Amino acid sequence: MGLLKRDWSSVISNWPLEDWSTAVALLVNYVWVSDSALFRRFCGVLINRLLDPLSECSLTAEEQGAAAWACSVISTDLNGMVRAWCRLCDVKGTEQRGETLLVRNYSVLLISNTCVCMRSLWRGGVTKPESV
Repeated sequence: MGLLKRDWSSVISNWPLEDWSTAVALLVNYVWVSDSALFRRFCGVLINRLLDPLSECSLTAEEQGAAAWACSVISTDLNGMVRAWCRLCDVKGTEQRGETLLVRNYSVLLISNTCVCMRSLWRGGVTKPESV
């Protein structure tokens, strides 16, 4: 029902996590075009649901982490990327693994900045350079 009314908050909060990619596709097609901040917020809701250890879905923890990672990259959500990366690498936030996490976080930051640059280029209407 929320989809028909374009109540995206309801759609993302209730969408089956097993079909997370369709939810992201809907957000990209209908929300990102008009409001990128809202798009990021809704992706954040989906990321939180995917990373919630109490979420009821048939996805494995690894599949949930990978889905959250993909959503984070698409929405350039650095916090979500780090959380998903830690889930995928089975690193708990309470462990003292500073060196390992530092390297991983720098890698994620590089990916995030690349995504932001790409998104800026897409919105700026990149044109082909003139031939020489």
